[in-house]
Amino acid sequence: GWMRREVWSAMPSAWPQAPAGGTHLFLLPDQSSVVQLLRGRYPGGILSVERDIRANPLLYVYTLP
Repeated sequence: GWMRREVWSAMPSAWPQAPAGGTHLFLLPDQSSVVQLLRGRYPGGILSVERDIRANPLLYVYTLP
């Protein structure tokens, strides 16, 4: 198999209307405000947070339904 990689704009108006289900969106901790925008635009997704040993977020992963 292969993995398709795209870089999305930080501007929600530039985001695709209907991206493929199962798409994983990776966000850095300083982009945490974008998570709420993603949840509003693409409801029903799953948010996972990778943390360091002190429970600080390292990476947010939002998986589209």
